[in-house]
Amino acid sequence: KNLDIAVIPEMVKGAKVLEVADTAGKVGESVLYMSLPSSEEYLPAKGRIKAIHSKPKSDASYLLIETMDPVAIGSPVINRQGRVLGLLVATGGGESLALSINNGFLRDELALASP
Repeated sequence: KNLDIAVIPEMVKGAKVLEVADTAGKVGESVLYMSLPSSEEYLPAKGRIKAIHSKPKSDASYLLIETMDPVAIGSPVINRQGRVLGLLVATGGGESLALSINNGFLRDELALASP
């Protein structure tokens, strides 16, 4: 089975695990993501959900995020409650595409990774 998302438990000792949000978010909702580092440090940046596209007969969704700063592909998209809405997978022209991780696939993978 090929997976595009890696679940790496406790990669950084003492790091806080972020919860997955129960929804894909809402159009207009403010979000945080990691910007490309200008030095050796990734910094949080603000964005906004511009659109949400859900695939019929699937629990996968895509979020179009309005981004102001350069995007680090693979960055989590985090809502104001500190929950992960998705992962950034593409960027260009001040917009970025995120794959929503509020779906059964990721939850099943996380359950397999848990002790």
